[in-house]
Amino acid sequence: MKIQEIQSDDIEDVSIMIKDVFNKYISPEYTKEGISQFNSFVDEGTIRERLAAGSLILIAKEEQSIVGVIEIREGTHIPLFFVKEGFQGKGLGHRLFRKAVKKNTESNPSVEVLTVNSSPYAVDIYKSMGFRNAAAMQVKSGISYYPMEYKVNYF
Repeated sequence: MKIQEIQSDDIEDVSIMIKDVFNKYISPEYTKEGISQFNSFVDEGTIRERLAAGSLILIAKEEQSIVGVIEIREGTHIPLFFVKEGFQGKGLGHRLFRKAVKKNTESNPSVEVLTVNSSPYAVDIYKSMGFRNAAAMQVKSGISYYPMEYKVNYF
């Protein structure tokens, strides 16, 4: 298993992997509008735009297959964090998260808190990594989420 920064030629496979995981685990809780919004957010072109704008995007690869991804935008927010089915529950997400936090802290040493808008499905996963709820469930554009925070010096 290799964790590395995303390369341009990985973006299409990352988009496909995210959509597969989203469709299986998260989309049943979203409205049609929410699903459409999410799919636009993870389209190849949109990911390329965020990467060009400076987002830190790390991927996990098993041989040539993308099996995990995490993005930290503007040094403070995690808009994407997905692990492929079959690789969940084995510590890969924790490894990706720790590496992303370490790399982000090197680039943004003054950042004390990371935020995420967790799907209802992932709340317990984020809590297992040290996140805490920051507010009650929100709904925006058909997307239900829980604002959560992580104190960077936690581990």
